[in-house]
Amino acid sequence: LATGDVVQDLPDHENGVSVLALGASTIATASTGEKVNDSPANFKLRIWDMGAKSAEIMDHGGSIRGLSLLGNGSTSGFISCSNDGGVKIRSLNGAEYGTVVHDPQADGTLPLVLACAGLKNATQTEFVSGAEDGSCFVWEGTNRRQNLAHPSTVWCICPLENGDFVTGSEDGVLRVFSRSETWQSIAGADARMVKLSDDVEAVKAARRARSAPSASDVAKY
Repeated sequence: LATGDVVQDLPDHENGVSVLALGASTIATASTGEKVNDSPANFKLRIWDMGAKSAEIMDHGGSIRGLSLLGNGSTSGFISCSNDGGVKIRSLNGAEYGTVVHDPQADGTLPLVLACAGLKNATQTEFVSGAEDGSCFVWEGTNRRQNLAHPSTVWCICPLENGDFVTGSEDGVLRVFSRSETWQSIAGADARMVKLSDDVEAVKAARRARSAPSASDVAKY
């Protein structure tokens, strides 16, 4: 830290890399995969201890897009989210002990889950996940606790020290969500939640309108 000099390289990842500190000398890295025979493959999660690879896991069905610790420290494990539509809950050695999945989109495909974040000052297994279709869920372990749908893609989620969290969406808006009754009671809080719901419904209506036949199409039937 004093000099900024590189002291070690961890090479040979497959394209984009996510990284997460699991402890003083342990980190997890995840890759977005590579093309093999014209198909995406090798979305690998690796655990490193003092720079030596201790585990290599390939249990996601798509590019791994994010990693986050659970709870207030590194003892509760961590989560990984992926283009396969799911989030895997893991122990510190990378082993999966739970999976949650976002709902299918209108075309039946699962959305890309682009962001995930473990919540602080909460139970040790509470986290949030956000996806390309604007879906955003609060989970406690594998139980879905709350739906906080957004009007467009949720690109990032940042946990705050007090247990709240912030989402960054493609509509150019940062939104802060809180479990604090003090914050929930401030002027305009309820109105913001109503507006969020209305914005989501407006986007859904616009999508339905685009996919519906036009008046001229109907006249030709």
